[in-house]
Amino acid sequence: MKSNIVYVMVLLLLVGTGLAGMTFDDIDVWVGQGQNEAALVIDWNDGPAELVKVWGFRWDGTATGADMLMAVCQADASLYTMGVYQTGLGIAFGGIGYDTDTDGFDITKDLAVSDFDAYGYMEVAQDTEFDGWTAADADDNWAGGWWSDGFWGYSYIDPGLSGWTGSWVGSSSRTLSDGSWDGWSWGSADAEWYGGDPSLAVTVPEPLTLALLGTGILLARRRQ
Repeated sequence: MKSNIVYVMVLLLLVGTGLAGMTFDDIDVWVGQGQNEAALVIDWNDGPAELVKVWGFRWDGTATGADMLMAVCQADASLYTMGVYQTGLGIAFGGIGYDTDTDGFDITKDLAVSDFDAYGYMEVAQDTEFDGWTAADADDNWAGGWWSDGFWGYSYIDPGLSGWTGSWVGSSSRTLSDGSWDGWSWGSADAEWYGGDPSLAVTVPEPLTLALLGTGILLARRRQ
């Protein structure tokens, strides 16, 4: 169930290298509480909108990249994820979607409708099930796959690093650092298997430089 709590989110539509020199002070939407801060960047690279989204995440103690993605998914009523639990390895994510026009979201495969839970997450039995899904609403962004449709590249920037580094471990095995960035970037089947770096070219802590196609204000309802 979703509550009627409404919050404002800034939607950034980027071109080229996107936002260069973005800092945590420039992030408008934050999820969680705690002394530590990290950022999440998701770049769909295609779809009805060449969508790039940025969220901030706060926590105490220890948290993983998967913890951040799930927390943001639970907080943002427009974000949806698909994953499979792998014993000893945690969750492998193979699909990420966004209700771009905020009128409801779903995906279909062979005319079958998906089954997201109240937090926008759907678990599948094996990674072969990531392929073949499309957004039910042509106006929404969805990218998913593992073997044939494409792949979500997973990168990070830890404190002291100046550019994106491809992760050799899954998000459930990556421990976040205070001040780190996580990036998910979609690569279609006709591209190389790795999705590449997100369009957000983050350089911390340089001043914010914008290369925007446009900005819009998006209203979304927070999930309970």
